[in-house]
Amino acid sequence: MIFYIHGEELTSPDTSRLAGPRGFFSALRKADGVIAVSRFTRSRLIEIGVGAGRIELIPNGVDLGRFTPGERDPEIVDRHGLRGKRVLLTVGRLEERKGHATALRALPQILQSCPDAIYVVVGTGDGLPELGLDALARKLGISDHVVFAGQAPPERRCAFYRSCDHFVMPNRTLPNGDTEGFGLVFLEAAACSKPVIGGRDGGVPDAVVDKETGILVNGASAEEFADAAVRLLTDHDLAARLGSQGLRRAQEMSWEGGAGKFRSFCAKVIQGRTWSPGPPQPDGGTGTQTDRPAAPRNER
Repeated sequence: MIFYIHGEELTSPDTSRLAGPRGFFSALRKADGVIAVSRFTRSRLIEIGVGAGRIELIPNGVDLGRFTPGERDPEIVDRHGLRGKRVLLTVGRLEERKGHATALRALPQILQSCPDAIYVVVGTGDGLPELGLDALARKLGISDHVVFAGQAPPERRCAFYRSCDHFVMPNRTLPNGDTEGFGLVFLEAAACSKPVIGGRDGGVPDAVVDKETGILVNGASAEEFADAAVRLLTDHDLAARLGSQGLRRAQEMSWEGGAGKFRSFCAKVIQGRTWSPGPPQPDGGTGTQTDRPAAPRNER
């Protein structure tokens, strides 16, 4: 048994139901192998007692057939009034940890230097009314510079990336521990040759190389995010360099390559890594890892 862990499974606000003798954490500790998509996720797995030797780090990959550089999409530009605008884009569920509110609070400062800036939010969820994002935009007097575009079907996401100048998602870790496990949207934007701004928390530093493919900031600081956004919006050479380097890195992190690493890890597990009865574990389970020749196919 191999688990593929992204991160949110380990940072749920209520992990008590996961930690008992029959809980998910116990199953992870007894698994033949566990795949982590980021260094953050790997560290969290070790914290809950998964043996480091059974964890394989395979960063998320991007579908290079779907996400490629291209021109702005005329339909999106016309529908959302983006003509002649410098566009900041966030794609993702409307959840507090993703930092939509930080971007909104930063927008007045951004507009002082870049009055033609506009912030486009793609995504839905309970977060819009619950987090008060639309009300916050009205309170800040920036509603004319904010577009809540709703959910984009998968086949249209690339068109939104192509239609922006920079992709932004100032994620942060919430007090209850909820955080971003990786941030695949950063790689999708990079595959479209867009420079990005992300938060330093969680697994995002594995998706964004600071000052190489984008800029990492304190996702709770509207001022720090605004400074980074203005820098990218006004320094075209920097933006072009980060976008180009981000594209090259995304091309090195395709799902095809990730699939190959996954198959190799599965083969390694099947060839010799299994479990035999062992001493009781702190969570009430048992099991120790042993190496032995692979079992015949009819035993698997």
